[in-house]
Amino acid sequence: MEISYKAVAFDIDGTLTDAASGQIVASAVAAINQAQMQGVKFIIDSGRPRCAMQQLAAAGLKPDIVAACNGHVIYNLDGYVAEQRKIPLDPYRDISDYCTAHEIGLFWKFLEGIFVQVDNPADPWHFADETEVYYRCQPDPTRSPNGGCLRATPEQVEAFMRHFRTKVDVIPSMDGEYDIGMRGVNKKTGLQAVLGILGIEPEACIAFGDAESDLEMLEYAGVGIAMGNAPAAVKQAADTVTDVAAKDGVAMAMKKYGLIGIAAAAAAPEAAENH
Repeated sequence: MEISYKAVAFDIDGTLTDAASGQIVASAVAAINQAQMQGVKFIIDSGRPRCAMQQLAAAGLKPDIVAACNGHVIYNLDGYVAEQRKIPLDPYRDISDYCTAHEIGLFWKFLEGIFVQVDNPADPWHFADETEVYYRCQPDPTRSPNGGCLRATPEQVEAFMRHFRTKVDVIPSMDGEYDIGMRGVNKKTGLQAVLGILGIEPEACIAFGDAESDLEMLEYAGVGIAMGNAPAAVKQAADTVTDVAAKDGVAMAMKKYGLIGIAAAAAAPEAAENH
């Protein structure tokens, strides 16, 4: 029986963006906009905090709903926060103290912005979006964050996990960076929450991702599509592998599954393949 897909979910970095420039790829924007015009719900399911989503609007994208901070914050672009989960205060404080003492790069993700807890001058944080709100002075210490991010060596992460394994999950993000979240909260639980709000079954959703943090999301969706730049484990877990975004992989996969017509993908080569 042919499935009518009602929603499409995307990670951002490495999925919608070109690895070289960090910019969202035009063919992906065109494909997503066409799918929305045809009634398909557009979901963002990303590790980025809410304050780091300006790039979407600048590229011409308007998600119907967003799961930010790896499933910890669910909101729409009208500003309504439907759900948020926070790291408890005790682990928040303990992790802050540990990373400060061990000089491990650390920032925390809040609804309003980012707080840089530890910034190593030899390897400082660089935020891609210059308009992103961030704190150099700690926000209200009685408020806990929706997530965090480490910049650390594998050895430092291993030692970190010996201290905090039972308190938080640590998920590889980009090279040398690791997202921190509540145990059991991830992009899958974010997608579950979003689809519940939309009233859409997971079988009617297609998800795109490129990283280990996307694994649960890809496995949960009716169809999981790994980008061509994804590591082997992610490609193996996916239902389909497409090309990188810069080579129109998003547009061609959306065409393949009937989310868009030929027009939005006419310039792209055949890029998606089952495995």
